[in-house]
Amino acid sequence: MILVLACFISGCVAASNYSVTDFGAKGDGVTDDTKAFLDTWNATCQSSVSSILLIPAGKTFLLNPIVFQGPCQFDVRVQVDGDIIRPSQLWGGKIDHWLLFSHIDRLSIVGSGKIDGQGAAWWSCKTNQVSVSSSPLSSLLFCSRALVAGLRLINSSQMHLVVGFSSAIRITGVTITAPGDSPNTDGIHIQQSHHVNVSDSTIGTGDDCISIGTGSFHVNVSWVTCGPGHGISVGSLGMNNSRAEVSDIQVGHCNISSTMNGVRIKTWQARYGYAKAIIFENINFTAVNNPIIIDQHYCATGVCAEKKSSAVQVTDVQFIEVRGTSSSQVAINLNCSQNVACTGITIQNVEIQPAQQGGQTSSYCFNAHGTVTGVAMPAVPCLMP
Repeated sequence: MILVLACFISGCVAASNYSVTDFGAKGDGVTDDTKAFLDTWNATCQSSVSSILLIPAGKTFLLNPIVFQGPCQFDVRVQVDGDIIRPSQLWGGKIDHWLLFSHIDRLSIVGSGKIDGQGAAWWSCKTNQVSVSSSPLSSLLFCSRALVAGLRLINSSQMHLVVGFSSAIRITGVTITAPGDSPNTDGIHIQQSHHVNVSDSTIGTGDDCISIGTGSFHVNVSWVTCGPGHGISVGSLGMNNSRAEVSDIQVGHCNISSTMNGVRIKTWQARYGYAKAIIFENINFTAVNNPIIIDQHYCATGVCAEKKSSAVQVTDVQFIEVRGTSSSQVAINLNCSQNVACTGITIQNVEIQPAQQGGQTSSYCFNAHGTVTGVAMPAVPCLMP
């Protein structure tokens, strides 16, 4: 351990520097370095001054599931310059997380290192409907005032980065990559969290680039490049009869290409709650299926009961300055609940043309109410006042 001058979220301070190699980590990609990382974390977290956990460059560290548990005494920075890999063999039993950061205030996870989930074995099991335990690549749970910057996250068995029960989280400059056909490999999933900012990142996976789940509000997504994958989604909301509450979501200045969906709100049928105050602005599509979609008949399992006595209420949703090309004929799909209409939908200066020469685009609405201002291509005559 040495004393260095480091800059954290709160400014520049004297800090203690703890390297995982000083605690016995080998970094040869074969030796299990989990205990060395945990010992390093304990020293870092218990430091009487702001501290840095250093993962040095030029090494590959093999880790089994690990919890970086807080609270810590002072600010903590995890400097990821080397690579981290997950064992490639399948795990037995139920394991909810691989790299979990929990109950930490003023945490920074930064660097140019790569975190590799080696998820191919898990994807094969899911594709062939074999039940195995999989987990997100990395998770922030019950954290506040945290920064994640510069990392490369690849090939998770499930979601790549989960933010849950947290506040004041900034994610910037990350690159997240998995094959377009890898199942359930969302890039970033946000749930039960508020004041989350995702910016200047590139995400291409086999599921949503970014998904925003229930209990989330004041979430801002900007300057994200998305594709392949399923686009940027609010939802799914209301699974298993749960109440859904999402509000104050802004998605802007994003480029989405070759995805299954563009910008989407998806809710299960016959559920409760709301999704409101959502803005999609300055979005550019390139050869995207379903560029604009509200789907209140979502059913991921393929077998869903048809109940229409209630629904998640979707209101005050704006699509502003949205342009590009659609691979599907229906470019604007507002498929709302039969029982609870979507209200306050705004289509403003939306121009979506067919991706193929000679093709056509159209719109579809079901129980959707709102207004069209400026340009609307395709026209949306089905949007009721």
